[in-house]
Parts: sequence; C-alpha cells; structure tokens
Amino acid sequence: MGRTTVTTTLYDGKYDGPQVSTLFGEGCSMYVIPRKDLKFISSHDEMKKPALYVLIGSESGSPAAYIGQTDDFSHRIKDHDYKKSFWTTALAFMREGKDLTSNDVKYLEYLGYKAAVDVGTYSTGQNKQDIKEPTVNQWEEDSNCSFFEKCRFLADFRGYHVFTKVTGTVLPPPQRKMFTLRCRLTEARGYIDGDGFVVVKDSRIDPAVTKWLAERASKEKERNDLLSSNATMADGVWVLERDIPFESAHMAGVFCVAGSVNAMKVWKDEENRPLSDFIKDMEQS
Repeated sequence: MGRTTVTTTLYDGKYDGPQVSTLFGEGCSMYVIPRKDLKFISSHDEMKKPALYVLIGSESGSPAAYIGQTDDFSHRIKDHDYKKSFWTTALAFMREGKDLTSNDVKYLEYLGYKAAVDVGTYSTGQNKQDIKEPTVNQWEEDSNCSFFEKCRFLADFRGYHVFTKVTGTVLPPPQRKMFTLRCRLTEARGYIDGDGFVVVKDSRIDPAVTKWLAERASKEKERNDLLSSNATMADGVWVLERDIPFESAHMAGVFCVAGSVNAMKVWKDEENRPLSDFIKDMEQS
C-alpha cells in the first residue's frame, strides 16, 4: 500500500472508548465501539450509514466474530445488543464521502465472511449459515474488492486479525484470572473484562428467584430472557451455552444468584480470595 497515514479520533478521550480510524485520502473509516458505550450511537448521525460490520467477542475463552452488513448501522447494532450476548466490541466499516450502497455492503459481507472463515483466527459460528456470493457487475466487484482491502488493513492496524492470518510466531493469549461464585445450586465462573465481567459457558445457574428479584419485575424479566436465550435446563439448573458479558461484576452476580450481592465478596479465585483482594493487589502493583 506504500506510505500510509491513519488518523484516529478518541471521541471521549479514552483509549478504551468509542473511536474511529481513517485511512487518509482513501475514503475508508473503521469505527471501534465497545458494547458498554452504545449510547454513543444515538448521538452521532454517521452511525446511521450503511456499513460492513464485525462483532468481536468470545465463546468459552476463544475469540469469536460475527460478520454482517446493514443499510443502517445504528438500528442494526441495537438489535444485536438485545439478541446476541457473546460480543463486547463492534467494528463498523464505512465509506467517507459517497456512502456504500446496499449492493456494496452485501458484497463486502461476503468478502469479509469468506476471509474470516479462510483465516480461522476467530470462530464464525455466530453466523448461523454460509454467506453466498451476491451477483454484482464487474465494476462493483472490483470497487468492493479494493475497498475491502482497506477494511482489512484498518482491522489489522488496530490488532483485530479477523480477515488476515498472522504469520510468524503467534504467542498464546494470556491466561485470564478466573473467579467462581457458589450459592445454593449456582456454580458460576467468570473473569474481568475491562470495566465489565464475563460469566463463561457451562456455568450452572440456580433457576430459583429470591424475594429481592421478584419485587423488581423488569430485572427478573431481563434475567429470564438472558437464560432462555443463552442456556438450557439440565438436572434442575440452567447451564450456559455461551459466554455472557455484563457491565460489572455486580450485575453478573445479580444474574447468577437472582438477588442482591456484594460482588467484591462473592466472586472468589482459585485460592478462595475475594475479588476485592485481587483488585486491591492490582491497584498497588
């Protein structure tokens, strides 16, 4: 690609907040939007544009991705926030100046899905069916193949190797510090993820609801919806079929025990030390 300039804007001045990286003079931008910051979507009109997008997350501790396309990214991502639990970050690829067309994003979705499957760095099981090659004319094919290479470049530049196989020695991912919560029939495991907390696949969740939760109908419904869409019943308990991210360890704890909890005390590591001790050690190191 030769000498290339990439500009990155941090919308709230934080490295882990919503941001956009743009290939200078190439008309291609990649928005990086943490799930915890989806309120950003509503206040920025550019989020209503057509886009190729990727949801980044994990399943059972392994990287997972969903590749999609839309004529209105803001509408589509809100739908995914409600229906898909595995992801923690969204990447949205948009064209500056002249917007991508419906045909464009459909062909880009095909190119992105094909590349992700060929590379295999991220599991693509979240895409429930193969994406077939759409019919486009030769000009559209050439134009979109060129634009996709810019998307691939930006994803690699930011460290999301969804579309490119990393060559050379690949270091294994660092082992996450795991914590366990045990209460009644619940035996859940999870890990800290930035400011949030992820309860992992195969955690066992007590179906019983405490009086505290029963008096909060909206929270009870939210828990029931999460369980019915992400777990199966076995031997009288819910067993998670996939990882579920939460905004905090407290919210993860409320989900697991169906009641009020002190997250700093109930989540414990393999040495039976509470989460509060781990956080204190991290702050002092």
